[in-house]
Amino acid sequence: MTEPQRILVPNPGAMTLEGTNTWIIPGRDGTPAVVIDPGPSDFGHLDRVRRACPDGISEIWITHGHADHVGGAMRLAEWTGCPIRAYDPTIAMTDPLRDGERGQVGGSAVICVTLPGHTRDSIGFIVFLDDGPVMFCGDTILGRGTTQISWPDGNLALYLATLDKMERLTELYGIRRLMPGHGPIVTDPIARIRAYREHRQQRLDQIRVAYQAGHTSVPALVDAVYGDLVGPTHQAAALTVKAQLEYLELL
Repeated sequence: MTEPQRILVPNPGAMTLEGTNTWIIPGRDGTPAVVIDPGPSDFGHLDRVRRACPDGISEIWITHGHADHVGGAMRLAEWTGCPIRAYDPTIAMTDPLRDGERGQVGGSAVICVTLPGHTRDSIGFIVFLDDGPVMFCGDTILGRGTTQISWPDGNLALYLATLDKMERLTELYGIRRLMPGHGPIVTDPIARIRAYREHRQQRLDQIRVAYQAGHTSVPALVDAVYGDLVGPTHQAAALTVKAQLEYLELL
């Protein structure tokens, strides 16, 4: 199979890094491609995605329901006549994706794996390329920095279990790369997964210490643990703090 192609959405920002990654898994010998996370409803971006698939699109796959990943899915589906598939049945146009579902794209095997935590509907795709398996993981792990656990949809207990699951799957299948929803490709999957787990445990320790020191409100905990943040990053930190408090049974 030809290497998957990344088309970057022109929506850079504090929460999206250089932009959302739309991934195209090309077909083989004239067969249509699969598009993962077509991005927001941006006409120019969706047109670039369509033109990058000269043999058509067989399906659109959604890693999770955030608007910067799924907002343009319906428009692309209408343009190309292909269905949208997602774990969330309210997004899927046909049968929802299932944990452990197996299929083929471009002559390569695919396994769907649920990855809840960042959102409850997060799902990833292990694709067995010619040079080894890769996992398209949405926002569960980013190419740079760490991901947000946005309470109440985001759940830290589920997220930590997902990191354990990702490590097991990476070792089981020999996954060589993680293809994230934002940022560059991750070429050290096991090390990155373990670093994410360690980061989460460190944050939990910091929340415990700050809470015991009397910083019991969400704004106080954000200031004590995350420092001076403004705008979207402050809002994101507040939701993550709520997810941490829920995990610690302090909410």
